[in-house]
Amino acid sequence: MSTEENIRSLDFYCEEIGEFANLLEDGVYNGWKEGDVQFDLLQIEKTLQNAKKDKALSESDLTIIREFGEDTIHKINKIFFD
Repeated sequence: MSTEENIRSLDFYCEEIGEFANLLEDGVYNGWKEGDVQFDLLQIEKTLQNAKKDKALSESDLTIIREFGEDTIHKINKIFFD
């Protein structure tokens, strides 16, 4: 894969997860209400699964995406389920 494809893929997945991460502010999640938060969590999981299949991503890219996604999931879970 080319460097350009690699950068585009990394940017895409980080942006996808970033949409949910941007809804976290000062311990408040401004996304769905509690009953629908599972949808957001599933979307983040789906994004992580798709990233694992993307051949344009390097192992270090996958690590960055995985850590970003898992951290976002953890923070959302902490707000709603702790």
